[in-house]
Amino acid sequence: MQGFVHADMSDFGYTYVKLKRLEAKYKSFGIGIVAGIARETRDIAYETFFDSTSGVLRYNSPDRAKEGKTPLIRKSAQEGYVDSRGYRLINYSLESKRPTRKTAYISSFPMNLYEHTTKNGRPGLYIMTVKLPPLVQSVVPKHVALAESKMAIMAEGILSDAN
Repeated sequence: MQGFVHADMSDFGYTYVKLKRLEAKYKSFGIGIVAGIARETRDIAYETFFDSTSGVLRYNSPDRAKEGKTPLIRKSAQEGYVDSRGYRLINYSLESKRPTRKTAYISSFPMNLYEHTTKNGRPGLYIMTVKLPPLVQSVVPKHVALAESKMAIMAEGILSDAN
């Protein structure tokens, strides 16, 4: 004799609703994780390549004052550093193609200018393709751990309401 138990999700009512809410929160939470990594990438890129003391490109060097230029300022945490014309030195944009794929695109007009060797012989710095990715990769585990702890707290709060 063979037996089975048939359970329909509608039989679980309140728990089913809570699990659906948790799933929706997790989906929207992913883009926040990617945004955090992108913001930190922007800060790493600025400190490493644009900073006045250690930066390779030295966009915010003390020499700016000698040339009659104003120092670069950080407008806000959202916008980051901008030059005297109001252009962002390092920008990022976010894209959510599907629930499981969140993407941040990092761009920088000044860094792209120095990416490859030019026809007149100026050597390429390979900032975007070679130097920046390993620096960014080092901060990813921190953001993953932070996200996992936040998701555990969210799950505990939502699922405890179901009992």
